Amino acid sequence: MTASKLPHCNNFVCSWFFLISSSFICLFQAGKATTPERFFVTQQQGTHVLRGVPGLGALGNGQPVPFGGKLFVREDSGIELRLRSGEIMRLGSLTNAGIDEARLLQLHKGAILLSLPKKSKPYRVSSPLSELKISGEGAVMLGITQSGGFKAVGIYGGVRLDLDNTSMELGAGELVFIFTGGSGFSRKVDVELATIVQSATLIRDFEQPLPFLEEMMTAARRQNRLIRDRYRALVGDAKTDKEFELKIIKDD
Repeated sequence: MTASKLPHCNNFVCSWFFLISSSFICLFQAGKATTPERFFVTQQQGTHVLRGVPGLGALGNGQPVPFGGKLFVREDSGIELRLRSGEIMRLGSLTNAGIDEARLLQLHKGAILLSLPKKSKPYRVSSPLSELKISGEGAVMLGITQSGGFKAVGIYGGVRLDLDNTSMELGAGELVFIFTGGSGFSRKVDVELATIVQSATLIRDFEQPLPFLEEMMTAARRQNRLIRDRYRALVGDAKTDKEFELKIIKDD
């Protein structure tokens, strides 16, 4: 039996073939590596308007959110967005926000709910007068205050809030104000998780519940057992960087 001969390869032709193949592989890998993350609409209720994207005035379920556009959520409405890596963002009633990148949100007005899964990359949110980086494994509700900063409430797990020169860990059932210009945080205030779960429209006003809702309710029941001596109060807005409203509710 004679061994079959491999076809002869001219050195010049083989070199060009190798270079072309290598270039193709490099281009393919580079394209794959630079594919941007995008939020997709997963559910919504009510109506919203998309501005800044020619030919597109609103988004339907399953559609990607284009970068550079601005979302205006109407009154008594809401929209939920998700990344394929598991992050969830809900925009509430009367919220105006712009998404420049998958992990960069400009929050001009209103409130959002942001959920970060395990090993999630940090997320940056800017308001008219402040900017904040959020990381960790948990969920937080974030709203714009009258002073132009943020009000943040931890609702699940634990997140880390970073400013330029300071940071804070925020757990479920804790509230903090972020002052304008990155000047710092207020003291933390404990809030009742059960009340948040029952009343927050960002949690309850969507057809499909949050994937961690049951765990959040379990944490709320555990918190109720741990808190024995407490007073009822409403935490209001931060009108300045020096103080925030706290109204005591008297029992009848």
